[in-house]
Amino acid sequence: MVFAGSDLSLLEELKQQFSTDYYRIQTSRDLVGVQAAIAFKNLYAVLIGMMKGRLETNDQTPSAANSVAAIYTQSLLEIAYIVDHLGGDQQSVFDLPGIGDLFVTSQSGRNAQYGYLLGTGLSLEEARNKFDQHAAMEGLDLAHRLNEPLISLLTRQDVDEMRLPLLRFILTALRENPRLAFPWENLGKG
Repeated sequence: MVFAGSDLSLLEELKQQFSTDYYRIQTSRDLVGVQAAIAFKNLYAVLIGMMKGRLETNDQTPSAANSVAAIYTQSLLEIAYIVDHLGGDQQSVFDLPGIGDLFVTSQSGRNAQYGYLLGTGLSLEEARNKFDQHAAMEGLDLAHRLNEPLISLLTRQDVDEMRLPLLRFILTALRENPRLAFPWENLGKG
């Protein structure tokens, strides 16, 4: 858990009140970086789940771990690029709000489970219907609500689109077709 805000003394006080031997709390003054990392990890967790579903469905389980690791790594690099572009501190991505939260969410979170169902061949609607209609699907919501602004961001001159191949892919897949060909050739180019 990360408590983020501008009042460091208040954050430390809250940390002391909520911390236990088994519950780790960090504090951060990087509100932009923490919020962006936490929000975008949901979108990338859908993608990681999708790739797990595709690879297992196509009986490529032995290579699944390496492929998912490559996607996980690229996801973190893209989130760091976005955080930096928004004015946040990239270090937030390489700590609990980024690496930690993406790891947990991509292992067992609803977003990863939803992505997994898409990867096994279900349509967007069929996969969504497998969950309670009131269940939060943060990655899907982010993709739908911010699709146009994010696509617009990718076309701005001050953004290097080659550094965000997964973002382009997942936005398109969640809008149009989850069976799109994955852009393996674009990983690590930015």
